[in-house]
Amino acid sequence: MNAQPVSTFARGRSTALALILISCHAAAGPSAEINHSAPESTADSFSSRSRFSISAGWMWRETGGIHFHSGSRTPSLALPSLFGRALTMVPSIGTPDTLADRFYSDGTVLMDAGTPLDGSTSAWSYQHEAQAKGGSMLYHAQGHRRESEATRSALPPADQAFDGSGGVPVIELGWEKDLSPSLSIGARFQWSFLDFDGSHEQTTFSAWQQSREYTIDFSDRYDLQGVIPPQAPYTGAGLGFGPVINNQPASRNSSEYQSASGEAEFFNSLHQSFEVKLNTLSLGPSLSTKCGPVSLQAGAGFALNIVDWKATQSETLYLSRDGGRPRAFHRWIEDQNDTDFLPGFYLQGGLAWQISSSWSINGFGRYDWSESLDEPVGPSTLSFDPGGWSAGVLLGWHF
Repeated sequence: MNAQPVSTFARGRSTALALILISCHAAAGPSAEINHSAPESTADSFSSRSRFSISAGWMWRETGGIHFHSGSRTPSLALPSLFGRALTMVPSIGTPDTLADRFYSDGTVLMDAGTPLDGSTSAWSYQHEAQAKGGSMLYHAQGHRRESEATRSALPPADQAFDGSGGVPVIELGWEKDLSPSLSIGARFQWSFLDFDGSHEQTTFSAWQQSREYTIDFSDRYDLQGVIPPQAPYTGAGLGFGPVINNQPASRNSSEYQSASGEAEFFNSLHQSFEVKLNTLSLGPSLSTKCGPVSLQAGAGFALNIVDWKATQSETLYLSRDGGRPRAFHRWIEDQNDTDFLPGFYLQGGLAWQISSSWSINGFGRYDWSESLDEPVGPSTLSFDPGGWSAGVLLGWHF
């Protein structure tokens, strides 16, 4: 009889404890589920961070190159005549069939007051005994003739193109911020330097001048008609008395032979040279997507090409006479130099490999568009286009 009340009390206590536990579990149920699932959430473990980098490397750069649109000053130059014009010089001996005052190298036969009446004259002279031969008096004179010609040939100067490519150093500063575990944005500033030069020489003009000199020997024979000439040298008074001869020669002979010749050649040498130092500064945003240690990168932005250039055109006109050594006859030298700022923009893509938390290797390619340079250099124009393809490798340090 005493055991039944105890059993009833024990069951009642057990029932009350069970109700308390159920109530606590019901009150704490939702919170307990959240706390239990929190360690399994990967989204809450990501924290956005930013970092900086500095990279250096080497790049092969192609540009539009240097173009010389060539001009020349030589064709507009008036060349002197080195041999004179073509001409014929006849001595003052008149023609055989007319009355005239005749001057020879070894005497004279002039007209006197009676010459117009009967064709004879007492105003004659001679220098040497040998001139009197076989009843005749011989006189001699010389004439001169020159043949001259000139030609010139000019071609338009050929435009010259020079390659503007080469390996260049590159330095890049970067900033990057993670947007998600696989995506980040950033900005990059890049500097590169290209240095190249070139020269060329051409001949675009030539001219020739030629001359041939001829000597003409004249021999006039006068018939003395029985007159015995006084002893040489003799000069008649021309007063109508004394020995008289005809004013017109009985015959005239002439012969011609080449006595001299000359030749001259003009030609030019056009020399063009230049030096270019190209600094390129570029700045723009970038976007990267990651897959493990490898990331794919893309960027675009503004590029400023600072072109420090110098160009020279020298043109020399040479003269060679009779096959001799050429010497400078005229020279023009024109120098131009300046620093030009040419704006442009670029597109760039690349692939990076994260070696460690601090180091990476980046291979990239880019294309630049840029304003061109056009500057006069004397009669020529120098053109340069910095735009073109580039490809390179960078070693980067991240911090």
